[in-house]
Amino acid sequence: MKILITGASGLVGKQLIPSLLDLGYDLVIISRTSNKRLPGINNIFSWQQLQSFPEEIIKDVDIIIHLAGASIAQGRWTKARKRKIINSRVQTAQLLFDAVTTSNINLKLYISASAVGYYPYSNTHLFTEDDKMGTGFLSDVCNMWELSATNFKNKETRTVVMRLGSILSKDGGMLKPIIKAINLGLGAKMGNGKQYIPWVSINDVVRFVLFAIENKSIDGTYNVVAPQIIDNKTLILSLKKALHKKSLIPFIPKILIKLLFGKKSELLLKGQKVSSQKIISNRFTFIYPNLNIALEHLL
Repeated sequence: MKILITGASGLVGKQLIPSLLDLGYDLVIISRTSNKRLPGINNIFSWQQLQSFPEEIIKDVDIIIHLAGASIAQGRWTKARKRKIINSRVQTAQLLFDAVTTSNINLKLYISASAVGYYPYSNTHLFTEDDKMGTGFLSDVCNMWELSATNFKNKETRTVVMRLGSILSKDGGMLKPIIKAINLGLGAKMGNGKQYIPWVSINDVVRFVLFAIENKSIDGTYNVVAPQIIDNKTLILSLKKALHKKSLIPFIPKILIKLLFGKKSELLLKGQKVSSQKIISNRFTFIYPNLNIALEHLL
């Protein structure tokens, strides 16, 4: 079975590719440049090459996993940065759809990343996949991202959208800067620390992708978040305990975070509770359902 992947150098892509190779899948990578070198993969093409030679590149592809997207956490949200965040997700999805249409292939499965940023911020409501989108930039990005995936949906093609929580990984994501701050004695709750953080271990994200590939009943949108609901204070305290560190400050004031991060400060000061019941009901089992267990493995 042949799988085309975008976002191969991202947090999820780097973990997913070795697992797929171990299972014997034939992989095709679409990247910003065809000069990329990845162990065990010979078919690496640029987006420009996909546009120019879609039939040759996408021939015999059974599954597309679309993980590409400029980092939401990096840089200030200028107009130019916002355009890059959107286009790197939505325009690339359109390029994939155009290639599939031009080549007239029988695609079996399309998996797209999205995020829990689709939902509004709330400290009271528990969001399920049936809840409506929020307002603001993050919700708009996720909505456009998910709408681009609906183009692929038909009788022959399953479409799976993963609303990912904050991914815990030792190689990147939100843990790296927090651990750095804690090691400097500056690890403290942000604001009042009561903002919820939907989270998931990188290992469980990879496992869910494999689960979706192998189980034809998986179709539609899924919150890929761990069952345990935590807030910012709990995360910081758990990390400090795991690292055997103390903090020189009790908390980081909201006003300072807003000054440092601008509009992007909402990522740090706001959150939501998100339910994982749907994927659990579909017989997916988390290896790391608990934060302390996940941190023990990662650290």
